[in-house]
Amino acid sequence: MGEKALSYHQAFDQIYFETIGTRTIADYTITLFSPGKDPIPLKSIKGRKSNGLKEARIVISKYILEHMNGYENTIFNQHCISPDRPSKDDKWNQWKVSQFI
Repeated sequence: MGEKALSYHQAFDQIYFETIGTRTIADYTITLFSPGKDPIPLKSIKGRKSNGLKEARIVISKYILEHMNGYENTIFNQHCISPDRPSKDDKWNQWKVSQFI
């Protein structure tokens, strides 16, 4: 059984991680957005993977712990964009680091 997001609210006015990709296109890119700052590209996940979003959340969790002074109970926002669907159907999720480390 997969992890369940804590909530699904938009967070454009907060720090969030944008994940762009899909299983059919193969690669996932991850970018950190902070209000008033330039976006920071993080690691890309290459190859067709059914677990690409989970891998992206692991990358995000490690980044939070290593570069943002976060901890296991840190909650992060993720904006999931799939080129395979209309932008109105992009998904927002809120996760806890401990779900992926």
